[in-house]
Amino acid sequence: MPKKDAEKKKEQSQRDKAAASETKAQPPQPPTQTLPEKTIVPAAETKETSAAGAPAPSAAKAEKKEEPGDWWWKCWRCGKKAKVFCVDGKKGEEYLCHRCCAFEHEYDFKKVRFNSLEAINPKQTTSIILALVDAFVLPVTIWYLIRQTGIPEGYNDGVDVCPLIDQGRSLVFSIDAGLSLYTKHYFMSACNIEDGYVRLWIDVFVRNIATNTDSLFLLAVTAFRAQLYHKIVIRMVFVPIAMIFQAIFLALVYFLTLGLPNLEDNKFVAPFQRKLTKWVDQVQAPSKRLPNTLTRSRPSMQYKDFFSYNYGRITRQFRWFKQSAGNRLEALSQVAFRIPICIRLCCMMLQMGWIFAAIAKIVVPDQFWNSPNINFAQVSKDTYSGLLLESIGKWAMHFVFRQASTVAAYTPPIVIRTVTFITRDILGLPGMFITARDILLENYVAVLCVVIVLAIPWAARRRLKQYEASQLRNFNEQAADKFNFTTYEARMKWMPLVN
Repeated sequence: MPKKDAEKKKEQSQRDKAAASETKAQPPQPPTQTLPEKTIVPAAETKETSAAGAPAPSAAKAEKKEEPGDWWWKCWRCGKKAKVFCVDGKKGEEYLCHRCCAFEHEYDFKKVRFNSLEAINPKQTTSIILALVDAFVLPVTIWYLIRQTGIPEGYNDGVDVCPLIDQGRSLVFSIDAGLSLYTKHYFMSACNIEDGYVRLWIDVFVRNIATNTDSLFLLAVTAFRAQLYHKIVIRMVFVPIAMIFQAIFLALVYFLTLGLPNLEDNKFVAPFQRKLTKWVDQVQAPSKRLPNTLTRSRPSMQYKDFFSYNYGRITRQFRWFKQSAGNRLEALSQVAFRIPICIRLCCMMLQMGWIFAAIAKIVVPDQFWNSPNINFAQVSKDTYSGLLLESIGKWAMHFVFRQASTVAAYTPPIVIRTVTFITRDILGLPGMFITARDILLENYVAVLCVVIVLAIPWAARRRLKQYEASQLRNFNEQAADKFNFTTYEARMKWMPLVN
């Protein structure tokens, strides 16, 4: 009996080995589903982590569809909507989607595995107070400065009006009176340029609204001096200084309004805020904004990393306010230079002074209308630079129109003679065609060789393009099928996710 039991056990073991060898010999079945090439599945979303921390083997799940976000930034690798902002990334490589972020910061890459990554907030709205301040701080400031100014003293006497240069000259004279004598000629030229910018605006009221005494020559000379002042002083000195002050003010408003309740879901406030933001976006494109991000999901390594990250986050927000303030001030300076020129041209060319006068009676303060520094009855049109040059210009225009009408009177006979001449020559063309045909028939061999030589490169280029197009079609068909995919997986720690 023991011998029979041993034989049965041996036979059973041999059968098991044969069955195992048969299963090994069978070819593997093709996969029923394949993932696209380089499909990234974040571990926090689709992987089950084991106790040791490494992802446990599990069936690949379908990639979760991205919800539409309220942002305008694109991933620099694939062009999809960016979901992550890399604080430590290179310039132009800060915005990433989850898939590309996992590849860029794969856990095996020691240099970038622990970069500071921030999730982009799906709601890129700000508080209504900050939106109001951002939209109206510059117009209100300009309006306040206009209300505090007026027509300067000596304007009607031809004295150079330069308030900034006068302040600088007084400061130098208070420090050293002898030094002011050596710098006097520099102040004179600078004062003359600033006077052009001031008169460009004041002449809008004095010579176009209060009185109709403006001239093209005066506008051209004033605009030339104002353009120098605009490029040298306004854009290089005033805009950078004002940009810093506005950025500080907006940053303070931003940090002080962080704790206020958000009214973006309010049915009365939300539409107004969207229109206000859309109006402000005309100056600066939304894609150039610094995104509103959440704090990074990675914990701090030590106290140095904690302080450096939070300090960098605050300074990054200040840089964004500074950049946006610079764009707004630059746009405002361009408008401030072009508006007076357009108004003066409309008043002189289109006789629209009565429209601007009606608006000025409502908008312009009383210190302009009742200024003690000017008598509007004494303001008259310039005799030489105004009346004389305009008379010469009108005479030149009448002369050109008169000559044009004279040329138009002689046009019909010239046209008739030209057509007759061309028609007579055309009637002799058949004889020329017969002569050319005879020459070609006598030298048909040479003509055929020339045609073949010219046709060979053309045919070769056409055939090459057709061959290239056929290859490209074959490649696109292979790329569009569902085979020959290679799946890659990336491991990443602390993926910044919104939810």
